[in-house]
Amino acid sequence: MAGKGESGPGGGPAGDLYVRVNVQKHPHFTREGSDIYIDQEIKFSEASLGTTIEVPTLNGIKKVKVPPGTSGNTKLRLKGEGIPHLKGRGKGDAYVRIVIKVPKKLTSKQKEVVEGLAKEGL
Repeated sequence: MAGKGESGPGGGPAGDLYVRVNVQKHPHFTREGSDIYIDQEIKFSEASLGTTIEVPTLNGIKKVKVPPGTSGNTKLRLKGEGIPHLKGRGKGDAYVRIVIKVPKKLTSKQKEVVEGLAKEGL
C-alpha cells in the first residue's frame, strides 16, 4: 500500500506497506484456483457396487452418489461448492477424489472370496 508504511529517516515521507499472507494447509481440502478437492476413501465393494457417501464441503456435509464400477482416483464434481470467484459472480466447484481402500490383512473367509473373484476374472 503506497505511502502507508513507516515514516522515512529524519521525518521523511512514509514508505510503502507490504502485507505477506501465508495460507496454511487445510486438513480436508486442497485448493486449486476457485476449485477445492476432497479425497474420500471408500471400500472396494462400494466402488464395485456403487454407494452414497457423505463428504465435507465448505457449506457443510453433502451426499454424493458413487456409481457402480468407479475406479480409484475418479473425480466426482459438485458444481458451485468451491471458493467464490474473486472478480466475478459464482463459485468454483468441489471435486471428490475417490481413493479405494485396500485392506492390509484379510480374514480367511475374505481371502477365499477374493480368490473366488480372481478366478472369475475380477
